[in-house]
Amino acid sequence: MDRPREEWPIRDGVVAMDTVPLDAPQLLKQSHDFTGFSNGLRLGHMHLNVGDLDRTYDFYQRTFGLQRMIGIEQQAYFLSWDGYHHHLGTNLWAGRNVKPVEPDMYGIDFYEIRRPGMEPTTIQDPDGMTVVVLP
Repeated sequence: MDRPREEWPIRDGVVAMDTVPLDAPQLLKQSHDFTGFSNGLRLGHMHLNVGDLDRTYDFYQRTFGLQRMIGIEQQAYFLSWDGYHHHLGTNLWAGRNVKPVEPDMYGIDFYEIRRPGMEPTTIQDPDGMTVVVLP
């Protein structure tokens, strides 16, 4: 769950985005048996490994109207609608010009979005990710 907008940390006029070390032992203390996702689960945002930040941003801006909110120079762009800090993070952390998604590879191969005013469609982004727009 995200913090209210007025509690977002602001640095130099933009939302502060940090990469901090994961406290794996503390995280594991909170683990439990996975029995599946609850009905109605809604993912607030996600991150994609891409091969080219500008190409990917151009696609998501042109196709879905997402705007770049924050950029970590030559590493990542954080895209959103309506001034939110980010709905979609795109990054080069798997390497530049990484190959598009291929069948039988680990990871996700599609995701779904729902946004008022968008026409239902299925489209593939430049990195091979299938995006399904729901009504």
